Amino acid sequence: MNCKCAEQIQLKGSDATKKVEQDLKLVQFNPHTWEWVYQCKKCGTYWLGGREHGEMHGGGVPVLKKCEKNHCVDLIDEIDEEQLL
Repeated sequence: MNCKCAEQIQLKGSDATKKVEQDLKLVQFNPHTWEWVYQCKKCGTYWLGGREHGEMHGGGVPVLKKCEKNHCVDLIDEIDEEQLL
């Protein structure tokens, strides 16, 4: 199965959920903002995960946005490289 990260920029709803379940591994989670950084197991691309309306109770549909590693990590929290899983 080929990796489709190069063709994708953002995924929502069940497409985002399916991508997390099938292709991504968790790198970092911020329990205060309910945001996740994932990495594609196939190509190494980084994805920022969250909810469309994360500030609301329940947060809405899941959303994944492709991003550069350092940018994703900076959005989650100011963390050192050693803190990544």
